Amino acid sequence: VETILAVAVSVIVVTSLVSLAVFALRNSRQASYATSATQIAQTQIELIKAYRDSPNVTWADFTTIISSCLNPNGKCYFTQGAASTDFPINHSGEDASKSPFTYYYNLSCVSGTCNAVGGTVRAYVFVTWNVGGKSQSIYNVTDFTNWRLK
Repeated sequence: VETILAVAVSVIVVTSLVSLAVFALRNSRQASYATSATQIAQTQIELIKAYRDSPNVTWADFTTIISSCLNPNGKCYFTQGAASTDFPINHSGEDASKSPFTYYYNLSCVSGTCNAVGGTVRAYVFVTWNVGGKSQSIYNVTDFTNWRLK
């Protein structure tokens, strides 16, 4: 009887420890993915900004080249390792690499009109991934203006 009780207690303890380890690993992976997703979103924002601020790019050039991403359904992204001069126009909505992340941005004109002279372009970057069959996502938003007046 004592042996059976000892084995039962041991099984409960081991099961609890394994469950705790699995829970900790899942939370660690989720935190790691959330950090990576935030970095991806910020990188996309920075590449848009770098393109807008390129020495040879005027506001008119910027608003013209981004026009296909200037709608709520536009899905554009920079591929990993892209330079700011490689302004995307990759519309598939996800990187072709074996990344667990799907990411894209779309742009909208929040000032009513974005033209050669001015306006405010709002960039929404969305990053999604799956952990344990559960979809997770983050997004980052920023506004771009013709701050250089060129």
